[in-house]
Amino acid sequence: MTFLGLRFDESAIGARFSYDLSLVVLSFFIASIASYATLEAAERLRGAGGGRAGHAWHAASSIVLGGGAWSMLAIAMLAYASPLKRGYDPVMAALSGFAILLSATLAFWIMRACTVRGRVGWMYVALGGTVLGAGLTAMLYAGIAALHVAGDIVFRPSLFALSAATALAVSAATLWLAFSPTRWWQRALAAVAVAAAWSGMYRIGMAASAIVATGSPTSRSLTVAEPILAGWIALAAVGASMIVLIGAFYDRRRERDAAYEAVRLRKEVAQRTANLQATADQLDAALAHAERASAAKSDFLAGMSHELRTPLNSILGFSQLLAGGKSFEPLTAKQAGAVQQIEQAGRHLLLLIDDVLDISRIEAGRLPLSIEPVEVAPLIEEAAAMLQPTAIGANVTVHTDAAFRGLFVRADRRRLLQILINLLSNGIKYNKQGGSVSVSCHHVDGEARIIISDTGAGIPAQNLGEVFEPFSRLSQERSANAGSGVGLALCRRLVQAMRGVIRVDSLEGKGSTFTVTLPVAAESERAAPSLPLRATVLCIEDNPASVLLMRHIMKEMADIELVVATGAREGLELARGLKPGLILLDINLPEMDGFEVLKALRSDEHTSEIPVFAITANALPRDLERGVAAGFDHYLVKPLNIPQFIAAVDVALAQPPARRPKRARVKRETATPALAPAPVEVIGYKRPSPFGAAASLLASKLAPTRPVKKPPARGAQLPSAGSGPPAAKPAPDDARTL
Repeated sequence: MTFLGLRFDESAIGARFSYDLSLVVLSFFIASIASYATLEAAERLRGAGGGRAGHAWHAASSIVLGGGAWSMLAIAMLAYASPLKRGYDPVMAALSGFAILLSATLAFWIMRACTVRGRVGWMYVALGGTVLGAGLTAMLYAGIAALHVAGDIVFRPSLFALSAATALAVSAATLWLAFSPTRWWQRALAAVAVAAAWSGMYRIGMAASAIVATGSPTSRSLTVAEPILAGWIALAAVGASMIVLIGAFYDRRRERDAAYEAVRLRKEVAQRTANLQATADQLDAALAHAERASAAKSDFLAGMSHELRTPLNSILGFSQLLAGGKSFEPLTAKQAGAVQQIEQAGRHLLLLIDDVLDISRIEAGRLPLSIEPVEVAPLIEEAAAMLQPTAIGANVTVHTDAAFRGLFVRADRRRLLQILINLLSNGIKYNKQGGSVSVSCHHVDGEARIIISDTGAGIPAQNLGEVFEPFSRLSQERSANAGSGVGLALCRRLVQAMRGVIRVDSLEGKGSTFTVTLPVAAESERAAPSLPLRATVLCIEDNPASVLLMRHIMKEMADIELVVATGAREGLELARGLKPGLILLDINLPEMDGFEVLKALRSDEHTSEIPVFAITANALPRDLERGVAAGFDHYLVKPLNIPQFIAAVDVALAQPPARRPKRARVKRETATPALAPAPVEVIGYKRPSPFGAAASLLASKLAPTRPVKKPPARGAQLPSAGSGPPAAKPAPDDARTL
């Protein structure tokens, strides 16, 4: 029977043959080395993934498996010994090697698809084993066909099928071992087993082949020296296997080092994270402690201010009544002098309380500063003019240098004036009869240096380090000059808060010189010649971005001074002290909301008549109704419509207090129901609303002096801020509308 060019005959009897034992042993050794190298390369392939490393190990596995199997077969065929003349067909030998390389590449590709899914599936093992087994079978019988002898080769069907089945089984076992987690000694034992299986497959294949002598080999057969050729083939196979084994060794060590490094880094990161967390916890605890201490300090200072000002009110009040009141008997000259001393001491104590509170606010970062370009010359002249009577009484001359006009610094105008007054006052107070105080200013390297020099007794060198310490009077406790030792400490903190520096130079017996250094304002920041202020506007807002926006808006109104308070309590204090022409009040404040602040303002006789604008992002109808009921003069919805806002401010500041509607001060938790709320105007952008009934109700609340119009049909939209208000009749004088 002939199939695919092969003759099959179960009863065929061939010529006798034998094997060179040394070459047989060499072929088994090559098979073992190649099998172990294949398992090592496949172990690297299993964990390499689909990148460049995976492709490299795929190629290495295919080459070492196919090359090792082919080298084993070639050396085994060279070990074949027969009395018949024989030769070798190089083309068939090359085809047998190509068959095993191609099948090994396809088999490993199939197994790589299996490892992507994280497990070895029997379906992939069976499919890969079939491909590799077919390649081994093709290699075996192509190698036998490459052996040309003086006769015909006839195959026994039973042994031929057994050899093919053996090839399939050993291929499936090889792939399963290659892609299963194993240790090196397990791979070594498996390599010996695979080599034995390959050798057995070869022996079965040779037993299935019967060579029947007929004549001489064909003319294209190649005659070689078997031992020499076997040695070269073995050398190439061992070399390729060793290259793969060395590469696998270093790749495994690199992977192990990387794993160790990853573990070390994870431990280090965990340790650092724990340290950072511990540090963060400590910082949080310290911050909480500092905040509690600051809050306690603020509460103490507020309580101290209240407790001290209350008795001072009686002391100063009764001393003034005793000095000139009609309800008391006239005082003698001695009594009048004593009462005058009481009043002077009381006022001195009041100034001391204010200075201590200012220092505390600066240290807590709560002192509001309005940093802007300020011309130095007018401030120096103003301070000198204010202290001129004091200087005349002390027989001290004050000199000012007019050469520095036009020099602007970045500072808070009111606080800089306070610093100049304090330094000039000290220069006059601690001077000698007939002495002098000089004030000059210089522009040096982008900085303005204000220099105040006096001709007094000076400060001892050992006391210079204590000049700016609170309550340090530098051994002046027993002098005739009254003082608290707080003024210079306050000056230093104010200068530092304005990003400046203050220092002192003094020679005992010669006098002292104080130098205040402040940054010079850029040319683009300098405003035009300032006009007389129309009013002061107080903004109570804790959001820095909103404060910055309000500063820029107020710069459009050059005749208004903006004072900012970042907290509700601070805003109430500034409102009582400054009595501003207008208060801009944020609703969402951390200490107390805007409604509580408004109630406090209306219940205080000093602030009850000040117009108050609400500033909020709460634009729902119920929020607007609550603002109307609370008594805000205007309800400003963020984002602001700036032209309308400026117009509302102008109207509020231009209206004389006599024409403003009188407001009843709040004395209970809820206002009297009969008290009508002040008209409110909503200024800002608001999305059109489809709720017509709510819009009608809101319009009636916002403009009670206007005729009530019929509510729009459901689905109508409110006009946006940019569309302009609807036409209406002029409002009465006492209606606060735009």
